Amino acid sequence: MSQDPRRLGDVLREVAKTLGRSDLGQVDELRRRWLEHADPELATSCVPQALEEGRLLVSVPTGAHAERVRRQSAAILAWYADLGAAAPTSVVPRIRRGS
Repeated sequence: MSQDPRRLGDVLREVAKTLGRSDLGQVDELRRRWLEHADPELATSCVPQALEEGRLLVSVPTGAHAERVRRQSAAILAWYADLGAAAPTSVVPRIRRGS
């Protein structure tokens, strides 16, 4: 085994993968695109959390936000279409508890 130092991001991605969590770099890219394309209100109140089996899981504060995300799902999926096989195929809003 090599004793060369490794980048922290690489180590964290490996740990997340081992734990069955989403790739951290992938989540960063999902969030970056979300902030770039979502209207300002959705961009600040709703947050992509993970991509699981093609489903983009989005944390939302209220049922009203969940409905907005559902209604805009086609547009949201278009933001990620150029990711090819890594692109989400559906959008699933999840209401945050305690919001």
